[in-house]
Amino acid sequence: MADDLPLDRGADWRALQRWLLGRYTLTDVLTDTPLPPDMDPVVAFDLIRHGWKKLERLLRIAAVAEVADAA
Repeated sequence: MADDLPLDRGADWRALQRWLLGRYTLTDVLTDTPLPPDMDPVVAFDLIRHGWKKLERLLRIAAVAEVADAA
């Protein structure tokens, strides 16, 4: 799919794929995510994980569609 996108968009797509295939933990939220002072890191982590799961599902759907288009 990234091959059909402009260079900058393809790089973004591949970066998103790598992130979704990797691990993301509460430690990542605590060390790498700037949060407002009043934000509970556990709540932020839950929100990020929820979005991560939705994006992962979309990635799988896109991969299936790409295989179907190639057939």
